Amino acid sequence: MINSDTRATFIKFMQIMVAHNPSRRCRKGSADILVNFDNIYPSNILSENIDEQTNINGLDAALHTFQICGKQVPRGYWV
Repeated sequence: MINSDTRATFIKFMQIMVAHNPSRRCRKGSADILVNFDNIYPSNILSENIDEQTNINGLDAALHTFQICGKQVPRGYWV
């Protein structure tokens, strides 16, 4: 779950993915998430008093639209 405490850690993890993932596709997909992260999960939503489950479902749905390593890439495929 992303909240005000875990947001920075998640962003740092995605930055590591962009810099060090062996797959160019996965680096590009991770970069797309970072570029759009404020649109996916705005920081002001953390300060609003919204049901926690609604936040989780919204983030999960938004992140599922991103194919980090590309469309229809077989599991374990690193090129």
